[in-house]
Amino acid sequence: MKLQPSLIIWTVICFCLLMLVLDRLLFRPLLQHMDRRSERVKGAKRLAVEAAEKEREEALRLAKEEQAKKLAEAARAREKAEQLRRESEERLKALSRELDEKKAREENELAGLTEGCVQEISSRLDELAEAYAERLVADGRH
Repeated sequence: MKLQPSLIIWTVICFCLLMLVLDRLLFRPLLQHMDRRSERVKGAKRLAVEAAEKEREEALRLAKEEQAKKLAEAARAREKAEQLRRESEERLKALSRELDEKKAREENELAGLTEGCVQEISSRLDELAEAYAERLVADGRH
């Protein structure tokens, strides 16, 4: 095989023309299409990131609201528990006062009964002593 310079020149010219035609008709439109698609993908990504950020912010807002509601409920429960504790203490104090009053009344009644019993026993002892003394005197006379 022999190298022919004219064939080399025509091959180079045809190759350059083919590259020029392919550049104009294929490569540039294909690169433009790929650039536009890349921009659309970047835009879609940006929109997805923005949507995800909005959803995250909304979720945080809802979580904060839920936490605030739970804190408010806990505060109400604490207040109610405190109120019930105070009411229980007041009822306990009232019952304690009633018990002390009842105990004092019973002690007074017992003291009165004891005093009455002592007086009754004392008067009976006096009667028995008189009766015994009368008997002794009556026995001593006989």
